[in-house]
Amino acid sequence: MCKKTILLLIALSFISFTAYADEEVDVQKFYDRELLTETLTADDQEALAAAQEAHAAAEAADLAAAEAVQADVDAQAALDADADAAAAAAVAADPIDPILDAAALELQATADETDANALQATADETDANALQATADETDTVETGETLAIIEAEFTNTVLFVDGLSEEQVFALNRSLNNAVSSGLLVDIDSEDLALIVDANKLQINAFTQAFEQEARFLLKMDKFAAKAEESGDDKFLVIGDRMMTKADDQKAKFLSKMDRFSNSPSATAGAVAKEEARASAKAAAKDTSKGVAKAAAKKAAKETAKAAAKETAKGIAKTEAKRSAKAAAKLAAKNG
Repeated sequence: MCKKTILLLIALSFISFTAYADEEVDVQKFYDRELLTETLTADDQEALAAAQEAHAAAEAADLAAAEAVQADVDAQAALDADADAAAAAAVAADPIDPILDAAALELQATADETDANALQATADETDANALQATADETDTVETGETLAIIEAEFTNTVLFVDGLSEEQVFALNRSLNNAVSSGLLVDIDSEDLALIVDANKLQINAFTQAFEQEARFLLKMDKFAAKAEESGDDKFLVIGDRMMTKADDQKAKFLSKMDRFSNSPSATAGAVAKEEARASAKAAAKDTSKGVAKAAAKKAAKETAKAAAKETAKGIAKTEAKRSAKAAAKLAAKNG
């Protein structure tokens, strides 16, 4: 065998070994539970960020409104103190004066009316700010509830993944790899995951395909909706409706296959994680879905959380502007 042939064989062997090593490294990632959790919660990341932003803005507005109410109370107390001090000063300056002319009486009446109007205006402002504070507190409760729902989704997904066997983690990561590689977000929630607690490899593949097909057709629906809005042509909406129907049909089609694969020799029920972990995952999924419209909460968070944050920010600016204007008016009246 010539020297060139030997060198060629060595080179081919090295390439084959490198490719095999790379394949082994790539396969190992499918056992990564953190990777699986990230994949399953990727579609909720935007909703989580929006809900956190909205809740933080609502809390800031709540605090600003409470401070505005306290500032009005302090201002009214200051007016009362000024009025009392002015009356005491007048008595001290002229404690006994039985004859006051008409001009003095008129000036006193005008001063009394001005003080009364200032006190009433301050009281009205306090009432208005108190009502605004109550409204902001309601916003804080609502945004807090929305945030709690989404955070519970993340927690329950982590619990579920922890309760899976190594074989199931591998099967899920491998089945979802195509969607991850293409940047497709599949909407798999914790209550959906309860379907595969005891699933085998074929069932897991059918399960992930159901949600992947749904995501692909819903993505097409969104594109046609965008075309309809851009062009004003409703025919794109009709096509979009077909894509939504197709998404539902494909999802139902693949989920139905899970029953057919229940008796497959590849079943891994015997290798599933401990019964206690499985029960915990089931309970977590059940608690999340009980009494909570999960899909509606996610949609509401995505569509309104940013708008809520913007509106509450406007409320803060408005409150600050009112306080500044009121302070300026009081200063001008005092100097006048």
